[in-house]
Amino acid sequence: MVFTGLAPVMQLAKTGKVRLLVTTGRKRVSSMPDLPTIGESGITDAEVMGWYAMAGPRSISKDIVARVNLEIAKAMKLPDIQEKFAQQSLDPEVNSPEHFAQLIQDEYARWTKVIRAAGIKLEQ
Repeated sequence: MVFTGLAPVMQLAKTGKVRLLVTTGRKRVSSMPDLPTIGESGITDAEVMGWYAMAGPRSISKDIVARVNLEIAKAMKLPDIQEKFAQQSLDPEVNSPEHFAQLIQDEYARWTKVIRAAGIKLEQ
């Protein structure tokens, strides 16, 4: 058993060499509509998703952040970009900088709790 992104295992799944059980996202993947989410399978509060972001210095102006966000949103709508994501079974979402800041705070709090509850320690 493995938890991984879909792209590395898609070909194995198509050829029947592996069986996909669930996706860990909050919604089903558009390229695999029959693959249930982990929540639909009865394991609630187990959503895990990967994300990519652009970051800049804290002092960057809000106008620049807004413009970059707007241009990224435009680029993500381009057919060739959407096709590249679809080939990897990815359904990208573009959110506001405020939404992303909240996501980071929520993920930090969530994984800090998991690390502490499990007693995970850094090995050096």
